[in-house]
Amino acid sequence: MKYFNLNWIGAALLVGAFGFSLFRVMTLGGSATGGPGAVDGQRMITITHWQLEPGYREAMQQAIDQYNNLPRVKAANVFVRQNAVTERFYKQFLNVNLVAGTAPDICEKGKAQLTGGDNTARYFEPLDDWVERPNPYNAPEYLPADLDPLLRRQLPTMAWRDTFIDGLQGGWDDKLQGYYAVPTSSFGAIRLFYNKQMLAKAKRLALKAVDAAPSPKWWLKLADQGFAQDTPFMRQWLASDQPPLTLGQLFVVCEAVLELGRQAGNDLLTPIAGSMYSKDLFASRYSPAFFGRLAESLDLDHNSETSTLETLAGLRQGKWAFDDAQVQAYYQCITRIAEYFPPGFLQLDREQANRRFVQENACMIATGGWDAPSLFGGAEGRVLQDGEEPKAYETVTTVRGRRRVNYHFDVGVCNFPMPAPGEKWGDVVGYRSSEAAFTAGAPYAVSQRSPNKDWAIDFLQYLTSYAVNQQYNQQADWIPVIVGTEPSERMMPFRGDPRGVPVKVTLTINTGNFGRLYSGAVWQYVTGDATYDELVAKIHDAMQQDRTGIDRLWYDQWKDDRISFRNLERMLSIQEYRQYVLDEPDAPGKYGRSLRRSALMNNATQLRLLWRKAHPNEPFPDF
Repeated sequence: MKYFNLNWIGAALLVGAFGFSLFRVMTLGGSATGGPGAVDGQRMITITHWQLEPGYREAMQQAIDQYNNLPRVKAANVFVRQNAVTERFYKQFLNVNLVAGTAPDICEKGKAQLTGGDNTARYFEPLDDWVERPNPYNAPEYLPADLDPLLRRQLPTMAWRDTFIDGLQGGWDDKLQGYYAVPTSSFGAIRLFYNKQMLAKAKRLALKAVDAAPSPKWWLKLADQGFAQDTPFMRQWLASDQPPLTLGQLFVVCEAVLELGRQAGNDLLTPIAGSMYSKDLFASRYSPAFFGRLAESLDLDHNSETSTLETLAGLRQGKWAFDDAQVQAYYQCITRIAEYFPPGFLQLDREQANRRFVQENACMIATGGWDAPSLFGGAEGRVLQDGEEPKAYETVTTVRGRRRVNYHFDVGVCNFPMPAPGEKWGDVVGYRSSEAAFTAGAPYAVSQRSPNKDWAIDFLQYLTSYAVNQQYNQQADWIPVIVGTEPSERMMPFRGDPRGVPVKVTLTINTGNFGRLYSGAVWQYVTGDATYDELVAKIHDAMQQDRTGIDRLWYDQWKDDRISFRNLERMLSIQEYRQYVLDEPDAPGKYGRSLRRSALMNNATQLRLLWRKAHPNEPFPDF
């Protein structure tokens, strides 16, 4: 009897999968004419991105539909479509299509390796000439009637780049000295989301604890540690609906939430929905407050920002040490915050943390404005429109006179509270770091091989015009990036807070092999698997190793700077050719900017000068 070879089934599945993948790549990646939703002969413009957050694709589609219906676009037989690709697949998808020459006309810049470095000039269209001209979709006929008169006069004549709140820095490539992308949104600042109803319960419980005699153990513990005080300010805050204003108040809420869980027998309830994704959000937010006073002594090149090399050089020079009060306080602070994360939080991902918060098993979660639509939507449900009836499986709740589907609770948003005077660590913190300096995000680039580059750029101009950018981002619950625009009401808290000092000093070290060893040692300490002395010993040991040490970091950075310098020299020769042979008008300016940057780098000599400042009697490392 002849048996059927099961290997043929596997071979058939493999061939089928390959054929389907090839079909998808060709149909999604190509751009010319035709395609889903288009009629014969239409010029297809494809815009591809990885933003799958709720509301984003719908807002993008509305802008696309409006553009497709413009008389001049219809007359030119142009049709724009969007292609949303999952974040995990985006890298491979875009790399393959860029190499094959079948890349989308417009793609979100990032994730894929071929969208950065020298590949930028190889695959994407420079936009320098375009950004110096006014955006035609900011002409008076496209502007709202109630727009501020000054903006109404200026927007039609402003250069396209000047209409962005960051001056189009989000699309500028410093190495190539040119604009290669157009940012369309701001992700917003990192904030604390909180369950308003659960916060109110926790504060009522804490207010009872203040009045109780004797006070419960959890309140006494906080009082002994310097976080809870029976003062008029504390009582006034507990009686209000305000979120935590100080770090001590944050810990009061966290302990009260734990007590609520004990009373309800809910082992899943945790104060903060922490995860591997969000762990560094707290560390990076509190680091400048504790180390801000070290800025002047550590900043070797006086650019108001300390790099990993400058921070570690200061450690070697004795400008700071792990037994300093503010350094110990910082590690104690992030360790204490991590105590309020769920058990095993380092094994949890972003989606698991978001789900815990939405399902009311956590009072708070730290994340950015990009997660706001999903958190708001999951917790507050959807408002039923007039005449709309819910589905049979949906529950309807009337909240403040409006009917909502699948409503759970109201979401509040606040900034990270800092230690206050009179609280523990209040005497060692410096100042809050300002959020005024930022660059716009979600940048889109135009493929050099697109047969419809002019129309692709035209659509990006439409998307970043005053009226459309505001409408599109308000609908998506993101933050618009054009001067004078406003986000939706519930996204207001995610705008950067300009208060504070624009100095960045941090001990969040994430460079090279040393950064990986440092991070591992820190989180072993935070989770209780190592003592503080063991943490310090591991860091000092890693600093001395050939492969992971400080000297190797300096050498590796010097090598990278040498490569960047050589690339810059090539750019100078290209700009000279454009200036003297092609007589292109923008070439002299680009040449001048590149020459200045080249002189500052001076074949990576600048890094050697910083080394000499930090180590005056030691030769530069060589490996």
